[in-house]
Amino acid sequence: MKKKILILVFIIYILVLFKITVFRSTFGLFQLFSHGKIYCVPAVNLIDAYKNCTIQTFTYLLVGNIVWFIPLGFILPAITKLSNAKIIIFAACASFIIEFMQYAFGTGISEIDDFILNILGAVIGLIIFRLIYKAYKKYKLKNQ
Repeated sequence: MKKKILILVFIIYILVLFKITVFRSTFGLFQLFSHGKIYCVPAVNLIDAYKNCTIQTFTYLLVGNIVWFIPLGFILPAITKLSNAKIIIFAACASFIIEFMQYAFGTGISEIDDFILNILGAVIGLIIFRLIYKAYKKYKLKNQ
């Protein structure tokens, strides 16, 4: 039962993630591959945002890209038996798909920074899960 609930939470999380990152109010098939932008040089856009945007915008760009992928790294190992490496590869694939779709549908800017920060978020979520799981196993063993 717990696993089914976690799977449902994961599906909802993925849907919300794609709604926030790809299927925004500007989404439409009419602009397919016509308005997308790609930035492949790491840190350039983050530095530019730091210099030219408000602290709130910069923080959202930096922290938001990390935070939105923490649940992926946290929930995925709870519902699968994937290794850490496969979870990170899954996160990289998910991030790549989002960045590609943002480019294809012109609903965002595809940036290498976002890709890197998304994977970092998944790794943080995975570390948090592994630490909690380890503590839980230790607690359970101690109280038997």
